[in-house]
Amino acid sequence: MKAKRVIISLMVLCCAMAVKAQNDVAIATLQHGNNVSVFKGPGALAEALTSAVNGDVITLSQGTFNAAPITKSVSIYGAGFEENAREETIKTIICNVWDALCDDINTPIAIAHLFDAVKLINSSTLSPDDQAALLQLFDQVVGRILGLKDEDAGASGKADKALEGVMQLVLEARKKAREEKNWAESDRIRDTLASFGITVKD
Repeated sequence: MKAKRVIISLMVLCCAMAVKAQNDVAIATLQHGNNVSVFKGPGALAEALTSAVNGDVITLSQGTFNAAPITKSVSIYGAGFEENAREETIKTIICNVWDALCDDINTPIAIAHLFDAVKLINSSTLSPDDQAALLQLFDQVVGRILGLKDEDAGASGKADKALEGVMQLVLEARKKAREEKNWAESDRIRDTLASFGITVKD
């Protein structure tokens, strides 16, 4: 019994160390025009520099990179760089999410990168383009791939449709009462709707 607990504890510890090791991987993102390439591991900076051409942008995650000679005219941004780096950070997050999903659908790592996007959203103001890019990412990954949906949003849409149908029915009943010159019924419907804050204009 005691040996079983020790084995389970060791397995949990190994899993936790593996996840931490995956989160600590150094990542270099190379942007060449609209193309983005991602390099991982300590040699990521050297690989990105080898693949880069003059004018490219390299964004580095937190982590330790092997030293590499810089022989090209490239812009290199590190983790924590703020000025004009928000767009690069968003591209890096998007690439990291897709890389995790392409890595045998590694959802824990993909979700961790989605939380990085949430932190970015909560810590600063984003341009409409950046917001649209992150919303599209969330819609694709959370809604379409993982199949998670906001149950309340669906219920709200159904409730709105039901309310629209009820309102149409009530307005038709009032119209019929007016056509039959049943002014008391017409006024009662109008007054009841007014008590709910709904104004009917004839």
